[in-house]
Amino acid sequence: MFHRPHPLAVLLSGLALAGACATTALAQAPVDDPAAAAAVATVENFHKALDAGDGKAALALLAPQLQVFESGHVERSRDEYASHHLDADMQFSKTAQSTLASRHAEVSGDSAWVLSESDVSSQRQGKPVKQRSIETMLLRQTPQGWRIVHIHWSSRTLKTE
Repeated sequence: MFHRPHPLAVLLSGLALAGACATTALAQAPVDDPAAAAAVATVENFHKALDAGDGKAALALLAPQLQVFESGHVERSRDEYASHHLDADMQFSKTAQSTLASRHAEVSGDSAWVLSESDVSSQRQGKPVKQRSIETMLLRQTPQGWRIVHIHWSSRTLKTE
């Protein structure tokens, strides 16, 4: 019997292939597709809500089945994210300075992905810290608009001058 692969698995496989074959092209690609621009707006609105400390607005942009991968940990639902890391993410976002370095977005049917690289300056134990943040967000089109179904965050510390 043939089992149809889950759309998220297909999307992740495509992202892995695209990343392996054309990382430079991804960083240079403009977001000129209106559907992709709408998905990017959802991602940007999620970050604006975190910056403003508006947890209700941030959670409204997340699908109930959200999965967040960060630092080797997994949060397996919007409710789990809300109870574990939302407050810390809002606190960090309020105090950190983030500059977008590159972004690429694409849409396929009712799925979209937004790949972003940012430079983030913050403080840790009173000392300046600069990081390169890599963010992958997968979104699904719903009757309410684009909703984030998966977030993968990773970062590395950059040398400060």
